[in-house]
Amino acid sequence: ESWPFTPAQPAPDVLICTPLFLGRFTKGGCVKDISLFQSVDTLVVDEADLLLDGGYKKDLEAVLTVFRRSGRQGAPTQHIMVAATLPNRGSGSVDAFLERRFPEALRVRNSLMHQHLPGMQQDFIPIGYDASTRDRLNMLVDKVTEMQRDRASRGGEEAVDVGKTIIFANTVNSAKAVANALFDVGIPVVPCHADLRAAERISNLDAFRRGISSILVCTDLAARGLDIPRIATVIQFDFAPNVVAHLHRVGRAARAGRAGHAINFYGKDSEDLVSMIQESLKVAEERGSDGGLLEQAFSRNRSLRKKLRKQERSGQDTAGRATVPS
Repeated sequence: ESWPFTPAQPAPDVLICTPLFLGRFTKGGCVKDISLFQSVDTLVVDEADLLLDGGYKKDLEAVLTVFRRSGRQGAPTQHIMVAATLPNRGSGSVDAFLERRFPEALRVRNSLMHQHLPGMQQDFIPIGYDASTRDRLNMLVDKVTEMQRDRASRGGEEAVDVGKTIIFANTVNSAKAVANALFDVGIPVVPCHADLRAAERISNLDAFRRGISSILVCTDLAARGLDIPRIATVIQFDFAPNVVAHLHRVGRAARAGRAGHAINFYGKDSEDLVSMIQESLKVAEERGSDGGLLEQAFSRNRSLRKKLRKQERSGQDTAGRATVPS
């Protein structure tokens, strides 16, 4: 594919793109005109732990290979890898890959990396082993209705300051069931999940950002890369499958020094993970730091990812019961 920039239409000073975009010009790590990459001073990879894993990895590795080759023929490009979470799960982890690829890299991290934000209050609500999908939805509707009632009772500017709410589900079907349940009782929400066209997702996120709707129902599509102001509450209708996902979800609130509230519904399959998270919160409250307890939990519940994909294909929720039809 032809490089889109020419002397008549030069490249901008800053290009923001996906690995897939640059991957089109690398041909698996080789380019016809390596000077295209030699002119780049700095390569920044945001959400590095996500982009160097799964479906993004092949494209980004090809891009990194081309930059390494271009650096041998001219001034090397500075690489900056940015991540809110960078778990080390052994030799196959992203952290281990970066250690091998950039052994002399300078690592910078703040004291809150891999920990909950200080302004975040969390409630953990067990849903019970025998709870049906309808029972779980009713629990959620009751909680959101209570929040809406409290918001309305405040009135004026104080009501506005209550902020926005994000509700996370683990699957598209579960997100649809949540949105429908809230719509049915007259609570307006906007959805964001993979079954929506990109234009719809963008429009819904814009409505949420502008405050036209104060509740977003989503999957992990909205767990990263979004800086939407004044998110006060995060609700996990389905508990996160691992600590990394949990940190990114609850990290949507309590940003920029603001207070935040996370309401976490969890079932029997998440009890061990929740116990470790609760223990880390207890230790952090007592000592000012959890002493790395969350990092120790990074490897827990990884097998749930495969389970969730299987359930998504069969139209089930995380408890193994059929979801409410949309």
